[in-house]
Amino acid sequence: MLTFGAHPKGGLVFTGNGVHVTSPAPQDAMEKKERDNKLFIANYRLLWENRRRIFATPELYDAKLSFPALSCAYFGGGPLSLGILLELWDIGYWTVPCPECGGTCRVTYWCGSPLSGMNYWWGFCLDCGVRIHKNIYKRSDEVNNGRGFSLESHRALELIKKHSKPIVVKDPPVPSDFRTWSKKCRERYESGAVIPVKEPEKEIIPVDDTKSLEEVIELLSRSAADSAEGS
Repeated sequence: MLTFGAHPKGGLVFTGNGVHVTSPAPQDAMEKKERDNKLFIANYRLLWENRRRIFATPELYDAKLSFPALSCAYFGGGPLSLGILLELWDIGYWTVPCPECGGTCRVTYWCGSPLSGMNYWWGFCLDCGVRIHKNIYKRSDEVNNGRGFSLESHRALELIKKHSKPIVVKDPPVPSDFRTWSKKCRERYESGAVIPVKEPEKEIIPVDDTKSLEEVIELLSRSAADSAEGS
């Protein structure tokens, strides 16, 4: 049995009743997204100027961000890592004219349908500093250089697929080798061992060697300071 629910820390919880996939409580998640969004915008220049280094360093490229994502009807989507977001902007995607000042908006979240063309996005303007939320109702509303949501989402999906990784879990509840697992089950059955109705919960923490946004900013800031002292 697979159940979904809210958990303050989030993660995977394996119990006698099945596997419970938990996520942070909604309010906590919203507050974290807001904090990360503000922190990202405040340090955008630092991150952008170091994008080549980020592109070349997997632990920086794969840094998880809580707010950027793609939600595309029929084709899926998912969260965007720091590297994917910067790469999209670097190749000219996910940037749109600012509806407030006509400057350049960096899109951080996009949701919509490639068939109807209806979509909405969130982003921030590099020129006026305003955070923008805009709805687009028609396929003919081209958002950037003649491209609509379909092309913008397609490029993001390519990068998400290219950089996706399998989930690695510490101390899995059963051996990954089916032969070993089935042998243990048979031994347990033949020995007459009593299987408890309810096993104690065991929280499984995914193995993650990527850095957080705070760690990336700290690392890049420290490198910039060291370079300034050296010169």
